[in-house]
Amino acid sequence: AGSNPGLDRSFEGLNFFDQRFANNGNQFSIEPPDQGLCVGNGFVLETVNDVLQVYGTVDAVADGRQAVVALNEREYDLVLADVMMPAINGIDLLRHVRSSPRLRFISVVLLSARASPDACREGFAAGADDYLVKPFANRDLIVRVGSCLALARMRAKAIQSKDHILNLLVAELQHRTRNLAAVMQRLAR
Repeated sequence: AGSNPGLDRSFEGLNFFDQRFANNGNQFSIEPPDQGLCVGNGFVLETVNDVLQVYGTVDAVADGRQAVVALNEREYDLVLADVMMPAINGIDLLRHVRSSPRLRFISVVLLSARASPDACREGFAAGADDYLVKPFANRDLIVRVGSCLALARMRAKAIQSKDHILNLLVAELQHRTRNLAAVMQRLAR
């Protein structure tokens, strides 16, 4: 990041963002993806890699077909996809992700030059976590990715909590069922 003054300024903005939330006692923080996947043309790949590689690993592929292969081979917690791509476009890639039980909870940010309200609605209707219009400021990318990942992590914790509560309820129900069966056996004697 030290070789690009514009990028350095973006990270200064991120540091201010982090400090502002930390100073207010809010638990929100911008955390990088453990593993991100960026799908798009050379400009999108270069920009996103420059911005996010500082935070974590970002794999880059040129189109939606390559993204499907990558998603089948590796675990990702974030996908940044250009809407306009050859083979499988960003909207169709998003639909693929949302229709897969294994992939459906991955955060997906669509990147597009299409700024109309209809284009944005189409992206959100397909299940996008966010829709970022190109050209975008590096700081906007960082904050939006951070927000999506924070929400995804909260969603994962909620699902874990729900699963834990369900497991406790099942265990309690099994225990009570065994006790009832034992009482019924004693009464039958």
